[in-house]
Amino acid sequence: MSSDETYIYPRRASPVSEMFNAISRTVTFALYQLTLALGILLMPVALLARRVGVRLPVDRMVDAAASAYDQTDEPRGR
Repeated sequence: MSSDETYIYPRRASPVSEMFNAISRTVTFALYQLTLALGILLMPVALLARRVGVRLPVDRMVDAAASAYDQTDEPRGR
């Protein structure tokens, strides 16, 4: 079979690949939840720092984690 042949039915991912995708999705979700909790816990510190004139990048950290989680939720190669 040559590499330029087309398939009528889509190829299924191997069970190992599906397992790693599930693990990756779970770990990314846990890290996303951790950054949300960290953002909530650091809120008083961030408000105090803002009064002094320093800005903490907690919002960028949460946005980056949300983006990473959204990317793991999308099916690959379809």
